[in-house]
Amino acid sequence: LTGHRGGVTDCDVSRDGERLLSASEDKTIRLWSLERGEPIQQFTGHHEAVLSCCFSGYDSELFASGSADQTIRVWDMRTGCLIRSLRGHKGKVLCVATAVDGPQVVSSGEDGTLRMWNPDGGMQIDQEGHMKKVLCIAFSEDGRYFASGSADASILCWNLKEEKSVLLRGHTGEVNQLLFTRDLILLSVSSDASFRLWSL
Repeated sequence: LTGHRGGVTDCDVSRDGERLLSASEDKTIRLWSLERGEPIQQFTGHHEAVLSCCFSGYDSELFASGSADQTIRVWDMRTGCLIRSLRGHKGKVLCVATAVDGPQVVSSGEDGTLRMWNPDGGMQIDQEGHMKKVLCIAFSEDGRYFASGSADASILCWNLKEEKSVLLRGHTGEVNQLLFTRDLILLSVSSDASFRLWSL
């Protein structure tokens, strides 16, 4: 798939496996048909590189993007329009993720914070548990947990039902990727050349 005029920073595949989102340093997000291998739509509005994008787990026609311009944007693929622009981070927005059972969006930033946004744009959580930039976020499939990984080698895991969190330590390098299995095992990947499995 070609079309971006800058490096591709992130991709996400829709749940039905038919579409792909790509974010780029060219300040755009593109929507692609995987069956045809062709672009469907281009979304513009960010003022700097787009660093993260993800389909909504709640509404298959919405997606979120995060940018070096310090904003999170929520888009409607049906109309091609921007629904909402969210501000709060004091640095680049490095990752965005959406809840699977609700319209909330979680963002992480270069400022070391995590923020959960309600549909009206208000912040539900403003968490500062990490000491360095937060590089990745993951939701569990049942929507009960989300976790974040940081350049400080730590993982913060939130229990959304009980509204409490636990800090997981063990890695000695940046935590670059997180994934929940269906049986609620958390997989973490780090620049220390290891991956770890965590039981919740």
